[in-house]
Amino acid sequence: MALIAPSSDRYPVTQGTPLTSKKTNPGTEPNDSELARAYHRLKELFDTSRDLIMVHELGPDGTVGNFLDLSESVCRVLGYSRDELLEIGPARVTAFDDPSEVSRIGRAMLEQREVRFEVGALTKQREIIPYEVDAKVFEREGETVAFCIGRDISDRKAAEAELQRSELALHAFFDALNEVAFIMEVDGTVVTSNATTAERLGMTLE
Repeated sequence: MALIAPSSDRYPVTQGTPLTSKKTNPGTEPNDSELARAYHRLKELFDTSRDLIMVHELGPDGTVGNFLDLSESVCRVLGYSRDELLEIGPARVTAFDDPSEVSRIGRAMLEQREVRFEVGALTKQREIIPYEVDAKVFEREGETVAFCIGRDISDRKAAEAELQRSELALHAFFDALNEVAFIMEVDGTVVTSNATTAERLGMTLE
């Protein structure tokens, strides 16, 4: 699947101001209780998100490594426990039309730092759910990691498939007509015509 242009509006956790309601004065550091409150607020947002939120390792050659952290929604959607997912890693729970896409996307993450792509989320029951993933790469304690947010696009894919079926049905009806029929732009350019038109005019459909 092709990479899609990245978007920066899907990283509420990594961008913007710290998730604390209390501002600290210049020159002061937050105390342990403030840090604990901030952590718990962040953890609550992380685990209650409907989107899939994952953090995984990224090797120097773009190899996708193990999960480092993930939201509860990942466990719920995929049907695995947290420990199982941390052990098996991303490769076992993703499905691409072309297996080489994994390494290509990994390299793109490393080079571009922000990418968007589509992937099938492979559940424990072997069901594939289409997701659109925004990934952002950053350094953490000397490691290169990817922060990913996945959004279920099942409805969009179903709508696209229905539109394609409708277009095919329309073309079939159009070609089955025994009368001359064609579609023309306002400037007189013929966009398409049916088989009857081509036959009577001695033309070939392209």
